[in-house]
Amino acid sequence: MLDHPRDLTALLDVVCALLPESPAYQPWRDERTAAVINAAHHDSVRFRVQELAAGLGVSPYYLSRWFLKHTGFPVAAYVNLVRVHAARYLLEHSNEKLDTIAAAVGFHDASHLSREFVELIGCRPGEHRAGRAERV
Repeated sequence: MLDHPRDLTALLDVVCALLPESPAYQPWRDERTAAVINAAHHDSVRFRVQELAAGLGVSPYYLSRWFLKHTGFPVAAYVNLVRVHAARYLLEHSNEKLDTIAAAVGFHDASHLSREFVELIGCRPGEHRAGRAERV
């Protein structure tokens, strides 16, 4: 088993090994795709496709097209998805203000977080937090 996963791709490998029928195609096993996934999950606040691409020896355009082709997600959309779910976790497990949460996960401000949150989750962050109180 995996005691302390160093990256998300290692965790995905463990999960797939435990599934009765693992998916045949596992995009995170590709070096470039794994690099984007791990970088986005490791530090979504400072994630920059330019820096990651330079480290991999490819252009940002090439890396972005590669990721889209192999995952179906544009890099920016994937990073925003990671940020929104990190914000969702903070909304559920802290009483921090929305501006503080937005900055902590890498959004410019609370309104930017709110727009992305509504698009991906279907409700405003405050409504999500209020729903947490009702569920408890």
